[in-house]
Amino acid sequence: MLDNPNDDIMPDFMTGKYEDARARLINKGITNDVLAAEALETIWTLNNDTAKDAWADQEEAAMRQAQEVQCVAVEQEQECQQELEDKQAAAHK
Repeated sequence: MLDNPNDDIMPDFMTGKYEDARARLINKGITNDVLAAEALETIWTLNNDTAKDAWADQEEAAMRQAQEVQCVAVEQEQECQQELEDKQAAAHK
């Protein structure tokens, strides 16, 4: 997921852009434009909430991965430092 759904803004489902969507809902039994727009808002909100959860999971996974990479780097640095100290100690014997 590339875009943060927390930044999404709910569209105005009463505009002409959504007239066809409202009409389809009215044809399925929703009684008027206002209720159809409210149904669209509910669907949008449910989908956005799902996307927010997925975004949070993605962010958490990325953070865990970054922490793992950092831990590996620290471990490698410590191993290199220990090898260097061992070589220096061996050279002084």
